[in-house]
Amino acid sequence: MSIELLTDNHRESVLNALGESQQRIYIVTPFIKKQPAHRLAQIIQKNKVDCVLISRFNYENFATGVSDIDALIELHQAGAKVLALKNLHTKLYLIDNRIVILGSANFTNGGLQGNHELSLIATDESQLFQKCDEYFADMRAAIEADHKGIVTGEWLHTVKKKVQQLCKDKKKNASTVDKTGDLGVELSHKATVEENDTVQDFLQLKPKKKTQNRCWLKFSASSAQRKPYKPNQIQPYAFDYNKAGQCATYFSEKHKPRKIQEGDKIFLALHSWDKNGKACPIIVAQAFCHEFKEENKLDEDCQWPYFIELYNEQALPEVSKTIQYGVPLYEVVEALGTDMYASSQGTNKPLETLLHSHRQQAYLELTDKAREYLESKFRE
Repeated sequence: MSIELLTDNHRESVLNALGESQQRIYIVTPFIKKQPAHRLAQIIQKNKVDCVLISRFNYENFATGVSDIDALIELHQAGAKVLALKNLHTKLYLIDNRIVILGSANFTNGGLQGNHELSLIATDESQLFQKCDEYFADMRAAIEADHKGIVTGEWLHTVKKKVQQLCKDKKKNASTVDKTGDLGVELSHKATVEENDTVQDFLQLKPKKKTQNRCWLKFSASSAQRKPYKPNQIQPYAFDYNKAGQCATYFSEKHKPRKIQEGDKIFLALHSWDKNGKACPIIVAQAFCHEFKEENKLDEDCQWPYFIELYNEQALPEVSKTIQYGVPLYEVVEALGTDMYASSQGTNKPLETLLHSHRQQAYLELTDKAREYLESKFRE
């Protein structure tokens, strides 16, 4: 375990850490340039790691060379998932489950080598890593819930064409300025970690007491694995149990439930059909969670090897007949609107966006209103 300050050795330390990655590289940086991006693209392909990049998309920044659209295109083509966040200023690097780098350095030549920067690199500091990982996961989930922030190859090339045109216009008129602003998602809430009064408290990560445990909606399997397979089939719901005989719910490597804490409430949903044969997630059960631990992993190689153990589990009585008799997710979303999810509360997101917020998500945080609404279904 170690914590080190980086001053004039950012490039070597950051690139070495990236090069040693074996599982994943998660980066948050407003600005990115071609040379370090090219090195990262090589690492992604050579090490076959999962890479997610959250960055800022601004035509003026691209046109003036502050950031490079070509760098983002290369990383996207190398297999990185790219997300766009407005007004981004965070610089954060998460490598595997061991290394966290946070400070002032962008993923640019200046940020890694030329500028006066100060960052902190921590290795095998599990509590610090977990806090930063939760911060990243919260930010990522909020962006992915709003599809405006999910960057595609088509979008990248559209942005590049506009940047090229803007550069031509600037040559003709030096005062040309693009006032479009940032592209992507503007979060209604900021991803946070618990505040601490002093640096020493932060390094020791003394958590403040929570006033109330959080509440989650967990999706099992995927829409390609609906239960039952056909809408007119009968399939009663049954809980999953691990080898120790403990009720459990399972997660992929990509979506480990690090944010779920001891005592949190969880509602379980399956991709299924409603009573009329409409394909949709169906909420079938509720339970309380034990804290996730990295050792909660199945020995065999499978799609969802990680799990959290549950207790006080309760299924809706109707789903003992067949899963289709549970609560359709769309019913809850239509009833609560933006008060459904913690990431949408207080926003003006349209209903259509909210109805699709669960796509590509393993679990989402619910509001107190959503918790009360769903708990009432178990009392009926």
